[in-house]
Amino acid sequence: MGTLADLCVNAKDQCSPAEDRTGYYVGLEHMATGAYRITACGRPSDVRSAKFRFRRGDVLYGKLRPYLDKAGLAERDGICSTDILVLRPKADVIPEYLLSVLHSSALRRHADATTHGVNHPRTSWAALSQFPCRKPELDEQKTVAATLMALQDAILAKAGLVNRAMDLKRSATHALFERGLTGQMQESEVGRIPASWQVERLDSCCRVVTSSLSYTDLAAMPDGDCADAVQVMGIKVSDMNAAGNEVSMNTSNLIRPMPVSEAKRHAVPPQSVVFPKRGAAIATNKKRLTTTWTILDPNLIGVGPGEGIDHRFLFQWFQRFDLRSITEPGPTPQLNKKHLVPLLVAHPATKQEQATLASLLEAFDRSVVSQARARVALQGVFQSALERFIEDQLSAGGFHADESRLIRP
Repeated sequence: MGTLADLCVNAKDQCSPAEDRTGYYVGLEHMATGAYRITACGRPSDVRSAKFRFRRGDVLYGKLRPYLDKAGLAERDGICSTDILVLRPKADVIPEYLLSVLHSSALRRHADATTHGVNHPRTSWAALSQFPCRKPELDEQKTVAATLMALQDAILAKAGLVNRAMDLKRSATHALFERGLTGQMQESEVGRIPASWQVERLDSCCRVVTSSLSYTDLAAMPDGDCADAVQVMGIKVSDMNAAGNEVSMNTSNLIRPMPVSEAKRHAVPPQSVVFPKRGAAIATNKKRLTTTWTILDPNLIGVGPGEGIDHRFLFQWFQRFDLRSITEPGPTPQLNKKHLVPLLVAHPATKQEQATLASLLEAFDRSVVSQARARVALQGVFQSALERFIEDQLSAGGFHADESRLIRP
C-alpha cells in the first residue's frame, strides 16, 4: 500500500495576478461540491495577492474546509487561490483517477482529521500526502476514470436541464404576471399587471400565520393515538430540503397525533405558504405549501390565503417574490409579520382565474422537480460507484476491472 504522494506532487509555482497571461482565475467559490469539472471562473484582474499557477491536466483541491469536497480537473492553464492545492499527477497516473481518490469519503475523513484552525479549518499537503492508497496499473485507472467521468458528465448535463427548466418557469411566470391569460395590461402601483387583476395589501387578502405551540413541545408529546385526532407535522428549515418536499411539505422528521380542536388552536393550517424568517436561510428563498396542520420551528413563518385567494396562486406569487427585499439586516438577518403585512399582492379578481394560472405554472414546477430528482438519482449512483471503487482500492485484493461491480447497489 502506498500513499497519495505516490500519485502526485504539490506544485507551488506562485505569481502575482498582474503577471498572469491566461486570463483565467479559479477560487474556491468557483468549485462545486463533489464535482469533477470546474465550470465557473473569475478574472485575475479581480484579485490582488499572490496566487498559484496551474496548467492543463492538474487537479485543484480545496484545502480550506475539506468537508466541502472541492476538487476539480484543470482543463486549461490559469491561476488559483492559495487555499487551493495544485496537485500534478505523476507520469503514470491519469488526472481523473487522482480525482476519484480525492473525492472519496475515506480521503475526506483523513483531511478533516488533519485540519488546523477553528474559524478557517485547513488541511495541508503534508497531511494529505500520507493518505494510504494504491497506484493501480494504467488500464485499471482508465476503467475507473471512464466510469466515474461518464457519470459526472451525466450529472452535469442533468444539472443543465434543471437550470433550463427553472429559466422556462421564470419566463412563464413573468409573462403570466404581466399579461395574464388575455394579454391585456394596465399600470398599477406595483408596475404593469394584467387588466383584469387587482392589487391589495397582503393583510387585506391573506393572513400571516405562526404556531402557538413550540416545535420542542410537539416533539415531547406522546406518539399514541387519541380520539378525534389529526396528524400534526413539525417542520424545520432542514425539512424543506427532504426528497418529496420540493413544493409541498409531505414529510418531516416529526409527526404527532393531536385532537382537531387543539390543532386548530395551535398549528398553522393546511394550504399555507411557509418560508424561513431568520438567518442565512432567508436568502435561499425557499417556500413550501403545508399539506396538514403544522407546527413551525422558530426560524419559520407562514402566510395563509384569505377567502378570495387560491392557495396555489398564493404559492406562485411567493415563488417570484424575493424575501431578501424585506429582510432586516444585522448579525442575524430576519423578517417578521411587520415586514409582510404591507406587501402589495397583485392577483386575478376570481379564484377560478387564479387556479388556472397556478395550474399552468405548476406544470413547469413538475418539470423542475423531475429533472432535479433524476440528478439526485445519478448522484447516488455516482457515489455508490466511487465508494465501491475506494473500498476495492483499500482492500487487500485491490481493484478488479469490472465496471458492473462499480455500480452495483
